[in-house]
Amino acid sequence: MRMVLTPQEQSLLGEARKWAMEHWNPHSDAWETARQFPREAYAQAAADGYLGLASSKQYGGRDLDALSCALVYEGLAYGDPSLTTYLHIFNSLVSQLEKWYHPVPEVLALIPDFVAGRKFMAFALSELDAGSDPAAGKAWCTEDGDDYVVTGDKAWVSNSHHDDYFMLIVHGPGDGMTMMLADRSTPGLTVDQDPERIAGCAISCGQLHLRGCRIPKRNTLCENGLSAALRAIDTARLNASVTAVGLAQRAVDLSAAYLAGRETFGKPVLSNQAIRFRLAEMQTEIEAARWLAYHTASCIDAEGKGGELAAMCKLKATSTAADILRDCIRFFGAAGLDTHSEISRLMRFSHVLEITDGTNEIQKLIIGKGIARRCR
Repeated sequence: MRMVLTPQEQSLLGEARKWAMEHWNPHSDAWETARQFPREAYAQAAADGYLGLASSKQYGGRDLDALSCALVYEGLAYGDPSLTTYLHIFNSLVSQLEKWYHPVPEVLALIPDFVAGRKFMAFALSELDAGSDPAAGKAWCTEDGDDYVVTGDKAWVSNSHHDDYFMLIVHGPGDGMTMMLADRSTPGLTVDQDPERIAGCAISCGQLHLRGCRIPKRNTLCENGLSAALRAIDTARLNASVTAVGLAQRAVDLSAAYLAGRETFGKPVLSNQAIRFRLAEMQTEIEAARWLAYHTASCIDAEGKGGELAAMCKLKATSTAADILRDCIRFFGAAGLDTHSEISRLMRFSHVLEITDGTNEIQKLIIGKGIARRCR
């Protein structure tokens, strides 16, 4: 088993980190405060090759494998984990559209616009009463000639106010769930007001309301929509994990630099052995989470799925990030309480990552089921 990164892989990580610190990090607070989708940030990302990471070169993408994408997302998250989260979701959906499904040519023709950042797309699976159990959702479709007629509601849809298309997963027309692509302009499809959240406010996260929406059957992506959605969530959990790793590493680096420049009782705070010990523990936990994520990515590349390993990866990385940020913000004292400080934004977003793509309790449930299966 390969346990080191190649020079090319190391370069992907380093270049992404440098790029995000230059293009995103200086503006993160302004974007968060304005609660406005920074379209210019994604336009720059597209121009510099960060959209379409896993899409084929024939569509303008880079055709990177899961490990290479994970390295890029870790680097980008060092500069802004919130923007990285939507970016990795969007990029994954675009690559899945091409590589997992067999859509009609009209749908494939949209991919260059996605890769270039001219159009955006989101995943619409969860519902208010069916977050951790998507099979319990109530949105459904019936057949009417060449169309599906869809009724129901979807919640927590990333960038809902600015997306042009939605990957919908709804019950019907038979016993299973169908995945289809819905155009934002579809009559009967509306987007609800974006609720205020503790973090990630530059990216909207509203509800979709579907009232008799007619979606052409030719827009069907998968007739076993739930299975396809759960497979997609494996990749999302990996990418959430490396986002958490990038976030945690930024927090430790910020804290160490702050403590090195701050004196108490005539000495730099960083010279305190207790402080150094805690930073050492943090860095060790980050490395453990980082390499579990890299291992998970390698397994997804080899086997096409993450399963329990993706759940372990997400549980470890996001819990580690949240634990680290709880201590890092205390390193800053009263300065860390400033809502506009970077360490405060990182702390808040670390808790978002513990919830998205399945709460960490759901990850434990998945891992526990796997353990029980092996005992039969």
